[in-house]
Amino acid sequence: MTTNVKNKPLLLSSYFSDDFLYPCWFRTSDMPANSTYSVLHHKSGEFVFTFDGSLEVNVESNHLIAPMNYGVWIPPMVDHECLSRYITSSCSVHIMPDFCMGLPTIPCTLETNELSRSILKYLKSLPQTMLVSDEIQRLLVVFIDQLKQMKIHSDFLPSSNDMTLRHLLEFIEATPEDNTPIQILAQKAGITVRTLNRKSHHELGMPFTEWRRRFKIVQAMHLLDQGYKVEVVAYELGYSSASAFITMFQKITGRTPRQKL
Repeated sequence: MTTNVKNKPLLLSSYFSDDFLYPCWFRTSDMPANSTYSVLHHKSGEFVFTFDGSLEVNVESNHLIAPMNYGVWIPPMVDHECLSRYITSSCSVHIMPDFCMGLPTIPCTLETNELSRSILKYLKSLPQTMLVSDEIQRLLVVFIDQLKQMKIHSDFLPSSNDMTLRHLLEFIEATPEDNTPIQILAQKAGITVRTLNRKSHHELGMPFTEWRRRFKIVQAMHLLDQGYKVEVVAYELGYSSASAFITMFQKITGRTPRQKL
């Protein structure tokens, strides 16, 4: 069961009116486990980011996932719904259409950089009453400049309409601890490794093994958020050692699991 999420009392009703005091603004929300916002759209573009765990966004029939260090960009007037399977602390930067020039015109996942994350963390630390000022606007303009430079991913963990590939992805989702070599998986699916990789690049935009690693990352974040030790998470995801898991985690997220905690 999902629950509706209410944002912190930050004059949000006036922020979502047609009379905007500033061209961009920042807001935060704490999402309980198994929660969702109702489907909505607004005049501004929106960048959604979570400070812990991962965030999921349903938008235009797509299901976008943003793990740690990634965010989701939603252009103006696009229907979307945010979901959280676990307790998360998230934020949004809303940007009026005139300031969206140079930003993606379709919903997508963006890979943040250190400066952009530092700006968001700083804004989150401020009292809500301090977020409406000329000084904050100048800082948000810097953030928007960084937003335009972020690496675009159509989705961190895309899905596929190809039946053969979908069955393999469902197998990985059901058995995250399994490490069956790609050669054997392809053989069981009745295709060659070359065909599997071709399908993966066409449908997922990445090699099959990369999708598998990313899925493990998302699962790892869920387990870490529930308080499991790094060694337990490594075992649950089929890694031969905690060090092997830590290396993979740091390669993709830029942080170690303990830094994430």
